[in-house]
This record gives sequence, C-alpha cells and structure tokens, in this order.
Amino acid sequence: MLTLGLIEGVAGAGVTAIGYLATSKSTADARIYGPVILAIGLVYLGLWLWARRSPLVASVVGFIVFLCIIGTAAVINPSTLTKFNPLKTVVLVVLGSAVYEGFQHRRIQRELRARGAWPNHSPIN
Repeated sequence: MLTLGLIEGVAGAGVTAIGYLATSKSTADARIYGPVILAIGLVYLGLWLWARRSPLVASVVGFIVFLCIIGTAAVINPSTLTKFNPLKTVVLVVLGSAVYEGFQHRRIQRELRARGAWPNHSPIN
C-alpha cells in the first residue's frame, strides 16, 4: 500500500500541476482530478500505516477502496470495464495477496498466542 500511495500521490500532484498550468478547458479538468488522485494516495498511505498494526483489516479496506474507485469510474464511463488495464490487474492481484497474507498473519498470531509466545495485551486483528 505504500507503493500505491506514493504512486497515486506523485501522480495526483503532477496532474494538479498540469491542471493549473493548462490554458485549454480539456486540460483544466485536471484541476478536479488531480486533488482527487492525491487524496486517494493519502488514503493508501494512511492504510499502509494502519497495516503495520492491523494488516488484515487495513488490506481488506484497501481492497474495498480500490473496488469502489473502479466502480465509480465505471459509473462515470462504463467503457472502462471492457478495456483491459494491466495496472488495475496488478493492483487487484497485489491487494488480494495482501488480504491473504493478512489472514496468514492472524493465523500465526493466534498460534503463537496459544503457545504463550505472543503478548496477551495486544488485540487480535
């Protein structure tokens, strides 16, 4: 999620800058899209920080956020669902893997707690 947050943040800042430097109306729309992309990047950076404490919940929320972004884009422009986008595929696979790893982390944490090798004061994710 760190990488996704950084990519979105840099892209959002770049699109915003292009929007404010643009003179035509079509590129001036970047003034709207840039801050939205930047905000999404900040959300993923926050999820990365949260994942350090609770990896399963943060990865599920990140996956849901990404699906909501895809859904919103599909409502605005339905043709985005039929076009193959390798970046979307990679992000979906990586976020799906993060959810799987979150489940593995929870399983290992419970096993260690049962053996007394994990502190009892920390909550299970």
